[in-house]
Amino acid sequence: MNKVYNEIKEFLENPVDNMENFFNSRAITWIDWREYDEDIIGYFNGLLAHEDIIELETKEIDLGRGIDLILKKDNKVLTIPYEDDETDRDITIKTLDDFISPKYQIRLFSESLGDDTLAFTVLNADEWKDLENEFGKEKLEFFFTPVSQFKGIFNMSMEEVMDISEKRQIEKEKILKND
Repeated sequence: MNKVYNEIKEFLENPVDNMENFFNSRAITWIDWREYDEDIIGYFNGLLAHEDIIELETKEIDLGRGIDLILKKDNKVLTIPYEDDETDRDITIKTLDDFISPKYQIRLFSESLGDDTLAFTVLNADEWKDLENEFGKEKLEFFFTPVSQFKGIFNMSMEEVMDISEKRQIEKEKILKND
């Protein structure tokens, strides 16, 4: 198993005691709402095995957003489907997640919700399944939520974030009691 997997597993073994260290872990990549979308691909490439790194082509275009981002790996090519006027971190991350699937999955480290900089991680599907088998789906997804479950991670209103935070506090108590 890889280093990212081991750090996530160690965190899940005792989230309360390991929380502070995990926020500084190399198992997660921090993405600010102001990041350039092309940089986001590079951050996630840093969490992938060398042979699975995604090639990125940036192409200037005449639309308001100014660029197209094109993902390439082996014979697979995909242009990220942005709106005409702007790029969008949510679309970048979800499209990348789809692109690397089914081998890998991107998840949000949900404890980072509520800030304008969010933490994400990537593992291969087998590693996520091993963690789910060991710690349970509820606990795993509580802390590491698949990005596919969100409509807009960076575009949530403060009301939505507060609602999620309140629900998470109640859920956290239940999950940690079961440990």
